[in-house]
Amino acid sequence: MKSTRLLSCLAAVAALTFGAASASAAMLSGEIGFIGTFEATGGTGLGDATGLSFAGDTNATVIIGSDDFAGQVGGSVTMNDFSFGSLPVDPLFTTAGGLSFVLTSISIDLQTDNALDITGTGVYSLAGFDDTVGTFQWTGDELGGLMTYSASGASPIPLPAGIWLMLSGLGVLAARRKLA
Repeated sequence: MKSTRLLSCLAAVAALTFGAASASAAMLSGEIGFIGTFEATGGTGLGDATGLSFAGDTNATVIIGSDDFAGQVGGSVTMNDFSFGSLPVDPLFTTAGGLSFVLTSISIDLQTDNALDITGTGVYSLAGFDDTVGTFQWTGDELGGLMTYSASGASPIPLPAGIWLMLSGLGVLAARRKLA
């Protein structure tokens, strides 16, 4: 009798686990990096800037990409102008390959007359993948009047929900066994 209940519970947990795993698309994983030019806005320079402006329709180039971002390398990037206090920025950037990033939070890590470092979080989107929460690091410098930046982003590699569901089901089974 106990073994029949145990097998029924295991079958239910397995059905829920595999059913949940097949119902969703893949999350994005990997890293991307690009370079370009910009202008500081809202102040007299980088030291008191309150936003960033990017000239032109395509104002950066993808220089590195790994895993799901590898197909973006060599493509152009359109960065959208934004103010540090005006979020979300939807999208912060879009690549020629269809990847986009919506900036939802920002932290200014360093701001001097010659350098600006920003960390942001948000959501990466690309056709064929689930929207994926990730980070974005932006570093800008002013050298001889030219402002250049490099940016990199990474999305986490999440543990699939099906595994969490299976582990919680096994925990319930263990608890029931102790009570029986």
